Parts: sequence; C-alpha cells; structure tokens
Amino acid sequence: MNERNPENGLVKDRSASWAPASIAAIGFALPSYAVGVERGWITRNEAAEITLKILKFFINSVQSPDTNVTGYQGFYYHFLRMNSGTREWNCELSTIDTGLLMMGIIFSRNYFNQNNEIENEIRDIAAKLIGRLNWDFFQMPETGNHPGSISMGWTPENGLHNMGWVGYNEALFLYILAAGSEMTNVENAFEEWLKHYDWRTPYPGLSHAAFPPLFGHQFSFCFIDPKGMTDKFMRAQGIDYFENSRRATYVQRQYAIDNPYGWVGYDSLCWGISASDGPTEKYNFDDKKFLGYAGRGTSGPDLNYFDDGTIAPYAAISSIVFAPEIVLPTIKNFNEKYGKWLWKEYGYVDAFNPT
Repeated sequence: MNERNPENGLVKDRSASWAPASIAAIGFALPSYAVGVERGWITRNEAAEITLKILKFFINSVQSPDTNVTGYQGFYYHFLRMNSGTREWNCELSTIDTGLLMMGIIFSRNYFNQNNEIENEIRDIAAKLIGRLNWDFFQMPETGNHPGSISMGWTPENGLHNMGWVGYNEALFLYILAAGSEMTNVENAFEEWLKHYDWRTPYPGLSHAAFPPLFGHQFSFCFIDPKGMTDKFMRAQGIDYFENSRRATYVQRQYAIDNPYGWVGYDSLCWGISASDGPTEKYNFDDKKFLGYAGRGTSGPDLNYFDDGTIAPYAAISSIVFAPEIVLPTIKNFNEKYGKWLWKEYGYVDAFNPT
C-alpha cells in the first residue's frame, strides 16, 4: 500500500525510492488487495476502488509503436515511470510481465463478482484488457530460433526479441493464457515449448523437469492449480505439475544438505536458491566470488545458476503449498536463527548470505 502511486495505482518494482513501477509487481499486488479483504485489513470497497483505479489506468493508457508510451498490441512495457506510467529505461514490451499482470487482472475479475457499480466496472474493463492481447504479434517466425513459440518481448528500436519462451520455466502460464485468447497455431507453439524440457534425476526419487531458479516452479501456480495438471510430456513421466514442483523443492533442500561448494549456513533448514539480490563483488575474498542481482538456482549438483551462497527466503517459503513438511521447519529456523537480519518493514528481505 505504501509503495504505490495513489493517483494511478502503479506499484513499485521494489521499495527503493528510485524504483519504477513493474507491471509484474502490479499483477501480484492485485490479489494481495483481496487477501487484505479476507484478513480484515481493508474493506472490500477499498480493495475494489484500488483495483478499479489500476484497471482504468491500463485501459486508458496509450497503446502505440512510439517509444514513450505505456504499451502496444495490448501488451505493456516491463517497467513504467511511477507518475506518467510511460516506458522506463528503454525496456522491452514484455510478454512474461504482461502475462503476470493479466493473471492478476483475471483474479480480480473473478474475485469482485458482486452486482454493484464498481465491481461490474472491474469485470467489464478486465474483459477488455484480456480481449485486446494480440498474441500473434509475438509469435516467433517459422525460421530461426524457437519457431512458432511466444517471443520474450519486443522493442520499437529492434523489433521482436530473438528468443522464444521454451523449455520448462516460469512462463508455462503464458501458453495457457494464449490458448484462451485464440492465438493462432497455439498448439504448435506449445509443442515448441515442450521440445526443450530438460528431464533430470539429480537425486534418487527426484526426477523432474528441471529449471534451477525455484521461482520458475512457483509463479504459474500462484494463479493456476497444478494438481492433476499434465500434458503429453508429464503424462509420459507419470507425474503432474504439482509433483514436479514438489520434487524441485526437495532437490533444493538436498543440494543445501550436500553443500558442494561449502557455503556457510546451507543445511536441511536453510535452503532456497532463486533469482534475488546478492552481496555484490565488493565482498569477494579468497576464492569466494559474489554477485549482485542474479538468476540464481539449482536443479542438483550438475545444474546450477550462480550459486554464491545466497539464500532467498521467498524461494523456500513460497514452496509451502508443495512441501509444507520441510518448509515449515525451515521458516522456523529462519526466524529463530536469522530473524533479526531477515525480518524488516515489509516482512522477509529478498535474500541473505551467511558466508
């Protein structure tokens, strides 16, 4: 509530004073207002007014191929200026971040289901925003990288990004959104996505479709129930997407127990490697090298992204729906052992590094 512009509803990417708005952050913020209602922190009418302000901003914002606007083809730029709501940092028109925004909007459409003026308007605008997404604009050419898949983005300066969303990662929900929005040849696009899955067995009994950053096993399922959800790849492996995320969670814990690089703090109650901030290189010593923000992750000892001893509490905590039996003791350990460093104004910090 404190990190949004009350005039247009835009939400910061992070709490730093310099931070622009992030459309993905807005997508996650929208359900949080409903959580506030259910917890008794704000009234339903207050949440509806905040939600409507956000939706009105997006439906009325400029859609154009120009460089200094909010969006184009129904999609939006990754980062927006907090006051004007126009493109910041020459960033890309982002499919994944627009998708997360739309998932939040779909949630709002479903939650605000009462027959009154404000909630009727929320549902009406939500339908218009979802309906004007032009997925075909982002379909990769049939020649080149990842033919037919959904491109990662577009800029007015350089056109379509040369990489598509393929292989198991956080973008699974994009193909579900596109399928529901009448994207041309969406079946072929999904086939290209599936072709790049990486099935691994890092530890006995934990075979899964690998993607090292743990958030990739969580983001789609903030909005879609993975229980019983399969496709031809998962059916061939005999599991659903819920089980895949459960196994990915256990892999991360086992990796911390084994701790192949000898980082301080890693154990059965301190784990969770995912995209996060980090110490930065100014803390390097001996053979230990540290990064700032990085897409950290692990799918076992043979597939790591930037493991520098940094733990992201959200990575473990967000897996509570998949493996509460190992997540709850981990939360307790975070609180008891590191609480005074981890718990700040808005809850847990993004990441910490005991080394």
